[in-house]
Amino acid sequence: MWGASVNEMSARLEKLEKNIEALVFIRLWKVFASDEMTEADDWVMDNFSARTLEESRAKYPRGSTEARHRDLVASFWELCGYLVATGRLDEESFVEVFGGHPRTRWKVYRPLLKSARSESGRPEARQRGHYFEWLAGRCEELTSMKPIDDHDGEESSEHDR
Repeated sequence: MWGASVNEMSARLEKLEKNIEALVFIRLWKVFASDEMTEADDWVMDNFSARTLEESRAKYPRGSTEARHRDLVASFWELCGYLVATGRLDEESFVEVFGGHPRTRWKVYRPLLKSARSESGRPEARQRGHYFEWLAGRCEELTSMKPIDDHDGEESSEHDR
């Protein structure tokens, strides 16, 4: 790099940034495709039904396998949403890799997270699921999918990995 022009160094750094972004995508995909995440995601898509915070706490008490599944899947999509919304990951590349998965998962979580936002008196809780929701909306826009309907308990054909 000694003696390289600013433009050459800039080009090298840009290439390095793209390599780092590719590594982040690979790591996210490994988490998404892991046995633990697959089990949690399958459970959420097939069994999760709480529509309010109170109902979720009653059905899936803290520390239960079901609560861990619920939290793992929601946290994964919230993290992905944060990375895309803040420009750390390219949104079009994200949609190419993960397709409509955030959309279909948001459909399941939307009633609970909207309810949790309004029920909680804590300001930070009012943002719960903000990036997840944003990501689902961007995936909808970028894939030209039909609008998200409320979760009606039916299995989604988009559930398949």
